[in-house]
Amino acid sequence: MIFSKIKQLRDPANLLFLLVFFPILPFGISSITLMLFVFLSLVFNYKNIKENYNRGAFKPFITHTLFFIILVCSLFYTTNFNKGVEEIKRILPLFILPFILFFCYKDQIKKNIPVILNLFVFANFLYIIYLYNFIVFKLSPYKEFGFRHEIYPIKFIKSFFIPFNKILLKAIHVDYQPPYLIFHKAYMSMFVLFSIFILVHQFTKTNKKVIKLIYTLLIMLFLIVIFHWFSMPNIFVLGLVSFLGIIKALKLLKYKIIFISILLACSFFFLKIPVVKNVINTNAIVNTNYKQLYQFVKGSFSDSNTNLVGRAAINYCNVKLIKEKPLTGYGVGAANSNLLKCYEEKDYKAEFNGKLNSHNYYFHIYLSAGLLALTAFLFLIIDSVIMSISRTSLLYLSFLIIIIVNMGFENILFRSHGILFFSIFNSLLYLFVKKENLNYYKWK
Repeated sequence: MIFSKIKQLRDPANLLFLLVFFPILPFGISSITLMLFVFLSLVFNYKNIKENYNRGAFKPFITHTLFFIILVCSLFYTTNFNKGVEEIKRILPLFILPFILFFCYKDQIKKNIPVILNLFVFANFLYIIYLYNFIVFKLSPYKEFGFRHEIYPIKFIKSFFIPFNKILLKAIHVDYQPPYLIFHKAYMSMFVLFSIFILVHQFTKTNKKVIKLIYTLLIMLFLIVIFHWFSMPNIFVLGLVSFLGIIKALKLLKYKIIFISILLACSFFFLKIPVVKNVINTNAIVNTNYKQLYQFVKGSFSDSNTNLVGRAAINYCNVKLIKEKPLTGYGVGAANSNLLKCYEEKDYKAEFNGKLNSHNYYFHIYLSAGLLALTAFLFLIIDSVIMSISRTSLLYLSFLIIIIVNMGFENILFRSHGILFFSIFNSLLYLFVKKENLNYYKWK
């Protein structure tokens, strides 16, 4: 008994328990943990590789990594080889983690998935507590926030009522020692949103009232945080997944029609409320004014418009560069340098000075390795979506919707946090919802 427990503690898969704390881990610790996990898994589980290969692990592995392999091949024609190598090194977990999980742990760690999901939720809870404590102690002394003379609990609560963009702008100009936890609203919103979906899923799987209460309180906290940060893509995903869950729960067609009708009517009147319109117009990338939306789309694809700013300017250069090399792209590592040239040619000063990337991972992968790489990546996404729907896994589908939507606004697989988020959870969820008798992931 004792020896079996010791053996379990020595299992390299336990390092996944630490690795999923990446939202609050310094980059160096995450990197060391990842390297140890890969090395020890190969040392202790190398015998599983051949067995899992014969059991069909190769096909899903290739599906998950083909776009990465094509990116590596684009090094042969990239105009910026050194940066290309740097990018490949950075995104290497997109290849390594699927290999380890599919070939070394195809069956062994399925029992640990609930624990891994709960630990990820806990990591995000710790991050939220850390972040808002940082806001209270570093920004509360400034009178424009209006709570410098309050006691700590009141300060903590009031910090949720200050527009988060205002907090970020003030933090930039305040002389303080920055936290080692780097805040990026798009990435952290993804993590918190997925935590909400995990908690809802876990809530449906337990009958213990105390546990249900804890899950309910955490869901409420995370929802407050999501709306405080107001990341528009993730607000949209929250609404979409909630809609899908309710539609699935309503068995009769007439109830579904009634629900959709009420939802549309309520949405129309809700969006007309001045306070709501002001919040959306302040935080949204594109104003809800339809003429502005039209100009945004038109400007992105126009050959003559040179008076663009922000996303429209970026999208214009994305489209322009793709038109010039639609098949092969510019090679990994050269996408951003070519975007900068376009910004300079069109006199997009803010975008050039800010060295802005494509802010769209679909464009980034197309610019990096062309149509073939984009097709391989879309095949992975479509195959994963089909898997989640065929196994009726709302949890996995919600994760994929988070990824699909956010990739339209950020280069999610360009930063280490996004790379780990996608490579860990997409591989794990894909691998285990594929098993026919695994009911844990199914919606009710």
